Amino acid sequence: MQKFSLKNIQFFRYVMVGGLAFLIHMLVAYMYLYYVEYSLFLSNTIAFFVAFAYSYSYQTLYVFRRKISFINLAKYLIVQLIMITAAMLIIDNISIYNYYIKTVFVLIIITPTSFLLHKFWTFN
Repeated sequence: MQKFSLKNIQFFRYVMVGGLAFLIHMLVAYMYLYYVEYSLFLSNTIAFFVAFAYSYSYQTLYVFRRKISFINLAKYLIVQLIMITAAMLIIDNISIYNYYIKTVFVLIIITPTSFLLHKFWTFN
């Protein structure tokens, strides 16, 4: 039987915080679309910033156990922008025609990659 190590727990926390950030994004976008104004651009822009603030705060304090700082915030944003760019490049260039399978494939690549970048660069 495998023991749970701090590394396993930290990655699990990372995935959980990311999953909650996704749900927050979806909820904020939905609420803005249906209760404020029907604008996909505005709803997703606002949702991104709300989810980003949550994600950065909880990844910093709960997952990586660091203090919030402007340097870490800037690094966190850089990693997130690199990851979204990589995701778009993968989606556009992979020869899988099913969008759901593409999305899962991207998640399998992006999630551990972003975790490692944050662990060894953003919060190091």
